[in-house]
Amino acid sequence: MKIIQLSTLNKILKDDPLDYKEFNSFSVLKNERFSYQIAFKNDSDKPVTVNVTTLSPVKDTLVRREIYCFVNKVGYNPDNVTAEYVTHEHTFVPDALHDFDGTLTVPAGENAVLLVTLRLDRTAAQAGKYALRTLCQWDGGTEEKVFVLNVIDAYLPKQKIMYTNWFHCDAICHTHKVKVFSEEFWALAEKYMLAAHDVGMNMILTPIITPPLDTVVGSERMTVQLVDVTKTENGYEFEFSKLYRWVALAKKCGMKYFEMAHLFSQWGAKCCPKVVVTVDGKEEKPFGWDVAATDESYRDFLQQFLTSLVKVIKDLGIEDQTFFHISDEPHGEEAKAQYLRCKAMVSDALKGFRIMDALSDPEYYKEGVITYPVPVTSTTDKFCEFDLEHRWTYYCCGPTENASNRFLAQHGWVTRALGSQLFKYKIEGFLHWGFNSYFTHLSQVVIDPYVKIDMDPHLPTGDSYIVYPYGNKVADSLRGQLFYDALQDQRALDLLAEKLGHEQVVKMLEDIAGKEIKFYDYPHNSEFILAWRKAVNDKIKELC
Repeated sequence: MKIIQLSTLNKILKDDPLDYKEFNSFSVLKNERFSYQIAFKNDSDKPVTVNVTTLSPVKDTLVRREIYCFVNKVGYNPDNVTAEYVTHEHTFVPDALHDFDGTLTVPAGENAVLLVTLRLDRTAAQAGKYALRTLCQWDGGTEEKVFVLNVIDAYLPKQKIMYTNWFHCDAICHTHKVKVFSEEFWALAEKYMLAAHDVGMNMILTPIITPPLDTVVGSERMTVQLVDVTKTENGYEFEFSKLYRWVALAKKCGMKYFEMAHLFSQWGAKCCPKVVVTVDGKEEKPFGWDVAATDESYRDFLQQFLTSLVKVIKDLGIEDQTFFHISDEPHGEEAKAQYLRCKAMVSDALKGFRIMDALSDPEYYKEGVITYPVPVTSTTDKFCEFDLEHRWTYYCCGPTENASNRFLAQHGWVTRALGSQLFKYKIEGFLHWGFNSYFTHLSQVVIDPYVKIDMDPHLPTGDSYIVYPYGNKVADSLRGQLFYDALQDQRALDLLAEKLGHEQVVKMLEDIAGKEIKFYDYPHNSEFILAWRKAVNDKIKELC
């Protein structure tokens, strides 16, 4: 039995030889979450059961088992599989984090991995050195591993960045087999929201209508409309009790910001979204793919709907924390003109609210089409040339360059690299489309994110979800922790910038990198991240 401690920047495949330099110590700030891995290699021809006992001086220490999940598609572009991937094969990679009861069975000839997390973000520690001891015992052997954590006498500042992964209510219903807005649904929604907040999310997609996202033209996704709509002789009536409950629950779970579901169809705003309306006691769908986005009937509906909605938002006291969407990622001149037509339909009703959309063409901003663009990381530097008051970015299946992302098959350092980039470009918001989208391309088939699926998937594995269903609960992922670490990195850099200035800290990072840091160009290894984070921590210790 070989046992080794590693940083989270390494992903350990089942047949990994574990020929790494051991990772036995690091430094953190007093309120920082810190994780490391313990990997077990069984070279025998029989399974070995290891009893693991963790003795930690840190009050809130969590040990979880990393579950191997199947990579159905490595990357978005099969011709661009680079060294950023821990594997180029369809195989198993550790990711889902399950409860650990102290007993670990390591299969014959394979590896097993534990993630140890010290939750100083829940219970801040005093400055000083802490030795965490892990005793491993199996038939014929005993080994103790020690990890030393050096807690610096300084606090990470509060998270300033707004962070959203789109929250999919229909996926909860399909996966857990519950009815939307049933009590079982609300209980699960709370667990998913808590899991989202635990990895840094503070903004949530709010389905005032069923979000018109990732749907085959002419088809529809499950109705998850929070607002009940009734058509009467005098117009429309709206009932908002479920929206009130949603906002209250989201706040309880730590959400601060609310993005309302898109008001027009995706990728060009050509059509209406699906809206369910009760007419003479029966549910109808007067708006959808067969109704043009600028149809007068939809214009009339939106005026009444948004006027009532705005009153509710103000009553909830969240008007300063609410964002609206027109359409996701419009492209080209025709879509630009259509976007403007649709925006004009809602501008009066939404006066004073922020309208933001994933939108990567700088011309849209230059021509005043949108004031709150969210470009993909590969074009964000072009937007930073403008005097943007609010800088956002996103990634998903693209960009296909060697940029940070969160695909299951990528090394941990690829995901965590984002932190220094967010800091350099002064990014105040990050958006991703898939918190828990357990579907194939365009939401056609529900999938089990743990296993191999029978059809050829369109999306790289891990792109559409960052958490896993886990019985009647939800499981975090190694990728979720890595992204949270990137957010902590940004906060540590922000703290140092308070002492030295932003430009001086960027220079410090790029001196260590030996090159300019960009979203698509940065040192592609784990050593860089560990080196700059250690240097930043040392400098904070010196100055605080």
